[in-house]
Amino acid sequence: MKYPLLILLLLSTPVGAAVYKWVDEHGNVHYSDTPVEGAQQIELKDNTHNTVVLPKPIRISEPTEVEAVQYQLQISTPEQEATVRNNNGDFSVSAMMTPEAPNGSRFQLMLDGKEWGSPRARPVFQLRGIDRGEHTIAVKALNAQGQTLTETEPRVIFLHRATYKPPRPQPRSN
Repeated sequence: MKYPLLILLLLSTPVGAAVYKWVDEHGNVHYSDTPVEGAQQIELKDNTHNTVVLPKPIRISEPTEVEAVQYQLQISTPEQEATVRNNNGDFSVSAMMTPEAPNGSRFQLMLDGKEWGSPRARPVFQLRGIDRGEHTIAVKALNAQGQTLTETEPRVIFLHRATYKPPRPQPRSN
């Protein structure tokens, strides 16, 4: 091919755009879509324009709905209606989730209907200094955006803190 640049220019030129030709002082022929001094406009023939017609896309298979994952979260310890005996009010709560939680998930402990602490990467919680009595615990699994994936059934436990009252000294009788 003698003029590959001209062919490329003609193929890439939009319909209706002008093409200019000129020769520089060294005898080199140039083509451009911008006119320069001494350039001649070239008339393009209709058969120099390319038209591409794409076939309609073929659908290989019908899109299927993405099935929502059904997570199950259960408290492992303590058991339902367990009596936890600790004079300092300390005990732990742990849960298990199936299938495994997605990346970025967090777990939030609920104690008596309120969030306890901040969400954490593992469903294991160590509570300290909790008052004695009946408490309701639950665990929520949160996705990376903080939306609830699933949560456990509330579980009732009883915290027993024994107290020791030393006997009062009796007044001495003379």
